[in-house]
Amino acid sequence: MSTKTRHHLIERRAELIIELFLQDLAPTYLARSDHDFGYDLLVGFSNPDGGVNTSAVVAKATEQVVKDSFPFPKIRYDELSHSNIPVLLLVANVKTNQLYYAWLTSLQTKEREGVQTVSIPVNEVDEQAKKSILQQLSGVTGRRRTRVGP
Repeated sequence: MSTKTRHHLIERRAELIIELFLQDLAPTYLARSDHDFGYDLLVGFSNPDGGVNTSAVVAKATEQVVKDSFPFPKIRYDELSHSNIPVLLLVANVKTNQLYYAWLTSLQTKEREGVQTVSIPVNEVDEQAKKSILQQLSGVTGRRRTRVGP
């Protein structure tokens, strides 16, 4: 098996693990595009006001042990962390089926000048984290969405 094929299979396995995790959260919708628009998935969850909150999901794969951070290309991080919708990074260890997550928010750029890769602090997804992720995706706590217009 070629290295390119193996890499593609590892990435696809991670995407499937992540899609199954998100499906378990019962979204209103989960969309994946064949085109590269910056995110791997868009996911929508009903919010308490009767609307649907949309969040972007970036899926990453690894076969390595994930400790407390995950390396991420700085240029992609800058694009995603300054998005107008919340971005959830989900990292799947394809050997253990364990997930890790982080919300991509902007950091102070002075600390990152001249670097190609940033280390994103991640947390292991356990039952408590799963509940917290669902609450944030549906806008139940903390991360209130800003309304546009009257």
